[in-house]
Amino acid sequence: FYSEGDQISGIIRLPDGSSSEPWPGIVQGPGWLGLKDAKLYLPYHEALTAAGYLVLIFDYRGFGESEGDRGVILPQLQLEDLTNAVTYLTTREDVDADNIGVFGSGGTGGGNAILLAASDDRIRVAVSQVPVADGEDWLRRMRREYEWQEFLDRLENDRRERVVTGTGEMVHPREEIMVPTPERRATN
Repeated sequence: FYSEGDQISGIIRLPDGSSSEPWPGIVQGPGWLGLKDAKLYLPYHEALTAAGYLVLIFDYRGFGESEGDRGVILPQLQLEDLTNAVTYLTTREDVDADNIGVFGSGGTGGGNAILLAASDDRIRVAVSQVPVADGEDWLRRMRREYEWQEFLDRLENDRRERVVTGTGEMVHPREEIMVPTPERRATN
């Protein structure tokens, strides 16, 4: 499907068996820096398809195999992608357009599921697992107080640079936004 002109890469997982009736649909956007083919989502998708749900999971714009600007992580753009994914499901003959839900897991995936459910009347059910509800609090809890102050100073310096030059600093999200612990580095 397309989201705001960019082609989005997704995976459709069909329920087991066949049916003459359309299936209820579930849309999922991955969690923080996740991709559609992450193995950790498979057990959830297997359970959902076994229960008779069609599942659509996709890479947000700029991630994985989807088109779009690389390195841009903005919840409002991810919400647009989720909304467009729901619209895409409503065009499919094998989906019951009156029975669409959202599943989100992990940080922004869980938070985005809540945002979609709150903003799109077509969503009939929402499951949010391990959501980030307050991004500032989430980022702050990863840091010691002096690291938090350094992070805020860096953000302010970047903000000032962008208004003067029109460009900002590009950072690695796992190394510079998230605190790079050995555990996080092991999951890259």
